[in-house]
Amino acid sequence: MARMEPVSAEVLENRRLRATRDLDRQHRAAMGQFFTPAPIARYMASMLEFSDDEELHLLDPGAGIGLLTAAAAQYAETSCGHRTIAATCYELESAFQADLHETLAGLRNVVATVEPTDFIEHTVRLLCAGEKPN
Repeated sequence: MARMEPVSAEVLENRRLRATRDLDRQHRAAMGQFFTPAPIARYMASMLEFSDDEELHLLDPGAGIGLLTAAAAQYAETSCGHRTIAATCYELESAFQADLHETLAGLRNVVATVEPTDFIEHTVRLLCAGEKPN
């Protein structure tokens, strides 16, 4: 997928609001879906600490539209320069796949893998098979 222009916080917040509005509340409740508002995502990202010598890996177990991954990527870029983050984003809801891919494409310092499955179910399956989750 070709990289797009960096995604702004305003664009991400508009995607979050649209996704929240377009999805049935009962469905969201049944799936345990919560969309982190941009200010909360930025605050959570600001609590990350980066060591100069370690690779940056990010696991987003319920990525939604990718707002938390984007906030972490933007914080990493401003706090420790242009270092690449290897992100694994789990998102089961097919309605968010296009927005998630679009968000990730706009993050120039992220190489992402999207897992279109339930994080907990997938991890339990790996552990039961004797494999180590990424």
